[in-house]
Amino acid sequence: MKIVLASSSPRRKDLLSYLGIDFIIKSISIDESFDNNLSVIDNVKKLALNKARAVKNLFKENHIIIGADTIVLINDLVLGKPKDKEEAKYMLSLLSGNKHQVITSIALVPTDKDLEETVSYCKTNVYFKKLSIEEINNYVLKGECMDKAGAYALQGIGSVFISKIEGCYTNVIGLSLPLLSDMLKKYNINLI
Repeated sequence: MKIVLASSSPRRKDLLSYLGIDFIIKSISIDESFDNNLSVIDNVKKLALNKARAVKNLFKENHIIIGADTIVLINDLVLGKPKDKEEAKYMLSLLSGNKHQVITSIALVPTDKDLEETVSYCKTNVYFKKLSIEEINNYVLKGECMDKAGAYALQGIGSVFISKIEGCYTNVIGLSLPLLSDMLKKYNINLI
């Protein structure tokens, strides 16, 4: 089966590239607003599925579409990507000195009609050290925070803010590779 990544995220592209597999990137913008009638987990799963389904009809049989969605959750507050620098500063101030969860859902949508869709998620605890206002302002000025859930990048300069991680490292970047590997086995695709 050919793999299609339904995401324009450079981080997800990099993570898949590390595995040494061939894949195609094709993403379509979808409505990413949350449904207040669904739980946080169900919303993240729904968004991952919708991203993959949006791309499915562009490919013929023998393709598997990977959709993913990542959010940061702190004290029942969902943090997505900041809209501007002020919102990024606010998000970082919430994370400062606290534990939060990064939740990434992965959806696999096959183009073959006889195969079922699969969706799952991974949750990782991330602990931030206490940040000064100067650290927050300097980080935001660097611009790294603007396209990231929770306004930080674990794989970048934002890594200096992290004191501890419990769970999957690649999940925090945007795609749990252990979870993806297990999910792909259902379709007889072995990454190792």
